[in-house]
Amino acid sequence: MDSDSRNRLLEEMSDCMVRDTGVEEMMRRVCAFFSAPRGGICRTEGEKKPVLLAGCGFDGEKEAEEAVQNLREKEEETSYILYPYDFPDFSGFLFLERPSVDGKTEKMQQMLGEICRNMYIAIHHRELVQQLQQREEELQYVCNALLEIKEKEEKRIALELHDEIGQNLTSMLLYLRLCQKEPAGERLTEILTKLRLLVSETLSETRRIVRHMRPKELEELGLVPALYWYFSEYKKRQPQISFVHTISISDLRIPEEAEMALYRVIVEALTNISRHAQADHVCFSMAREENRLHVQVEDNGCGMELESAKQRGMGLLGMQERIHRAGGHFFLDSAPGSGTRLSIWLPLAAKEIEDRGRD
Repeated sequence: MDSDSRNRLLEEMSDCMVRDTGVEEMMRRVCAFFSAPRGGICRTEGEKKPVLLAGCGFDGEKEAEEAVQNLREKEEETSYILYPYDFPDFSGFLFLERPSVDGKTEKMQQMLGEICRNMYIAIHHRELVQQLQQREEELQYVCNALLEIKEKEEKRIALELHDEIGQNLTSMLLYLRLCQKEPAGERLTEILTKLRLLVSETLSETRRIVRHMRPKELEELGLVPALYWYFSEYKKRQPQISFVHTISISDLRIPEEAEMALYRVIVEALTNISRHAQADHVCFSMAREENRLHVQVEDNGCGMELESAKQRGMGLLGMQERIHRAGGHFFLDSAPGSGTRLSIWLPLAAKEIEDRGRD
């Protein structure tokens, strides 16, 4: 087998990568080059069974899997070429069945090494493209869901303004009309007293709505005081839940975007627990671990199927996206009947945090 033929094969493999023809097409060309009826490239991970990444000549996945599992028995047979490879984060072997050449010569071993390098590049490229496509789909889903959430939030605020503040303003208007008709005396004093109380109530309701949208503690004092305030409100609204929180950080100032993202995710996690988890015990913890902030929320509720939960709405993907945009990592562990554990890791610079061991 001359060098021109080998070079031509490598060029064809490169063309497949440039044209994005696919790893399978590259494998077919390799089998044709060696006149091998069947072949493939596999990945191995520790003690796990080899995984076929691309194959040629097999009649279905089952036949391919059976052939791969029996390869080690044929390693010494001359009717097989079995070439192991080891690249960064990627190891395995290339195999060819009944090739037309002896694969154990020095030239063939060099040739097989070049083939494996090209296959590694193609497979790595394919996996990166798949990851990017998956990420793009998730981002599109999150963007659509964010628009839906925004519309629902606007509707909720509009209803609160209409039901609470709108009704109060209507009552104020009626009281003011009565004041215009009522002469000075006890009756007018009574109406003005009711009007004053109504104004005070409306002002408190307005502040509540604004505070819910963006707590002033978060902007003025930082994340920890805002969480303490929210936790006290949460306990009042959810008396059926035993809520235990441990914050071992007394003073924490991180970038505003990260603070808001973390606060929103924590609020949404606790809201989801009260609405869906059927839990009666919730534990929250926040601590510094080396140069990272670790937040954990755990409940003893009904748990969930993570994949199906991701498909039901913004929920998990939206929370995950907030943390990723803040430079952190988001982990969720749950199963039906086993409760749920949410873990968040956020990078911190040493100067951004002062740890005084406060629980």
